[in-house]
Order: sequence, then C-alpha cells, then structure tokens
Amino acid sequence: MEKSIESCLAETCSKDGVIGSLMSDQQGLCLGVKGKASIESSGVITAIAEQAAKLEPHGQNPIIVLENDTK
Repeated sequence: MEKSIESCLAETCSKDGVIGSLMSDQQGLCLGVKGKASIESSGVITAIAEQAAKLEPHGQNPIIVLENDTK
C-alpha cells in the first residue's frame, strides 16, 4: 500500500501548477505528503473535503485546490 501512496503523490505533484500533494484518511490522519504541503493541515483539509462532498453527494470524491496570492 505504501508504494501506491507514494506513486499517487508523485503523479499528482508531476501535474502542471501543482507544488504539493497530501493524502489523508477519513479521520484526517496524514498518510503521505510530497512537495510543499504541510502535514499539519491534514485534518483541516479532510474536514474541507467532507464539506465539499456534501455539495454533490452522488458525485466522485472532491479534489481540493488551495491557492493564495503567491502560489
């Protein structure tokens, strides 16, 4: 399983414009991080994903993209 997490994070970080990727379980435990992503944000990102999933309950899992003025 660890190898598939690493390969998924590497694939995500290889996309244009992506500077970091984080994977967490449903409780917010960080399973892996690559690039400029913070382990400490794992729980917050999981909570955001749970709320985003409620917008389209029968859709696919949401993909969360965070941006600020410099990134």
